[in-house]
Amino acid sequence: LDNRDWKAAASILVASEEYARAVDVMVSHGLTDELIDVVRKLDKSDVVNLSRCAAALHEKGLVVQAKEAYIKMGNTQMLMQLYIDNEKWEDAFLLLKQHPEMGDRVYLPYARFLTATDRFEEAQEAYRKAGRPDEAVRTLDKLSAGAVEMGRFADAAYFFWLLAVQHALLFDMTNDAVHVKRFKDFAARAEIYYAYRTIHEYTTQPFTSHVPEAIFHTARFVLNRLDHLKDEEALLGVSRVCTLWALGEQARRLGCFKVARKAYDQLSGMRLPDAWQDKVDLATIQVRATAMVDRDDMLSGEVMFCGERSFINMDLLPLVEFQLPEGMTLEEAERVIGADLGGRRGGGG
Repeated sequence: LDNRDWKAAASILVASEEYARAVDVMVSHGLTDELIDVVRKLDKSDVVNLSRCAAALHEKGLVVQAKEAYIKMGNTQMLMQLYIDNEKWEDAFLLLKQHPEMGDRVYLPYARFLTATDRFEEAQEAYRKAGRPDEAVRTLDKLSAGAVEMGRFADAAYFFWLLAVQHALLFDMTNDAVHVKRFKDFAARAEIYYAYRTIHEYTTQPFTSHVPEAIFHTARFVLNRLDHLKDEEALLGVSRVCTLWALGEQARRLGCFKVARKAYDQLSGMRLPDAWQDKVDLATIQVRATAMVDRDDMLSGEVMFCGERSFINMDLLPLVEFQLPEGMTLEEAERVIGADLGGRRGGGG
């Protein structure tokens, strides 16, 4: 029998009100137009046949037609599932307003959808509303590890920062001190990876958009952070060799020969790839022919590899310590400082 014969058979069964057999024929042979007609003929109390029609239309992605069937039989749960399966999130959230008890059913698949479409911050909020911070953490763990493995260090920094924020939220929920430790750990990794992307670009790309001062300050920041890590092995992808090389090269260019000599000396004490050994040896010899001096304007009397940095260009921040006047509270001081900054911005000075 061809489709025309099955359509005729289904039509006869419908005319005889043998709906169960008619639906069998229609579902078996993909007669979707006929299924829609049957949905409109069936009484809303015929839940069995309406369910079979709705399921067949749902499976074929016919959202409007399946919706009609689910509404007729009053199956709100399956209507919500229809919206979720077809990523009709606007419709899903409109239905959720009417049935807030289905929130857990909506937010988890929505969070996964947001993650798949690179809307990571919104995804974290959706995981929280779904009551699944554990899945948010697992997802970010995978994303951060993948970004590091592929050398996408800016993305890695972003994912580690989201992980840090997630643990801060978990601490608020559980008051478990372990989340404080993880927040600090992931925030530190985010800062290092964010900075290291500049070093990676400088050492792997033929050209760089970063000025020598930015690379110089960035390398010093990364080395300082690496020196203070208890487990440097956890920072996969961050090369001390590349960072020292970038520091040495930019220090020589900027006239900070003492810093350059220290960087090359550290490199000379490492086991280097053959491709690196000759150029490190040559740079070491060249820097020894220069005066053992640094530029004060580049270092400002600080320890060679340290200092608090701006994350815009990794330059040193001009931090000034001051004491509050007697009797002034912290809240008053914050208001005064904020008012001063606001006045300067508004005045354009």
